[in-house]
Amino acid sequence: MRNVTFIAFTALALAGLLASPAAAPAAAPPQSAAAGRPLGPTGVVLPAADPMTSELQRAIEAQQRDYASLLAQLASARNESDAFAIQTQIQQRQIGLQVDLLRIQAAYARRAGHDRLAWQLERTIEALITPDAPKPRANDSGKL
Repeated sequence: MRNVTFIAFTALALAGLLASPAAAPAAAPPQSAAAGRPLGPTGVVLPAADPMTSELQRAIEAQQRDYASLLAQLASARNESDAFAIQTQIQQRQIGLQVDLLRIQAAYARRAGHDRLAWQLERTIEALITPDAPKPRANDSGKL
């Protein structure tokens, strides 16, 4: 009974994440005819999104579509074993998203010449991928 409750709670929590306004793709803002750039709610021309933010957003949106598919599979799971297998996939995808976002940030940090930050991000990725790996410390020097 405890496992069924856990499955139901996980499904509801993930469904809530997908249904939240933050998770829903935003409607395209109105465009400024002169500048060809989006307008904010007060009519101010918004700055163009930087490439890293756009790349991060694409990764998050792809993950949201993936979650929606997995939640549909979870809702139609035939038995507890299938539900647990789907939950495992969801957990793996969550870690995968974290890794993807960190890799994007590390790549941009390295390109910008922030080698120490990139090194720290890469250590965090290793810790996520290899749970037994030493955890990065806040005072790591990042010496290469």
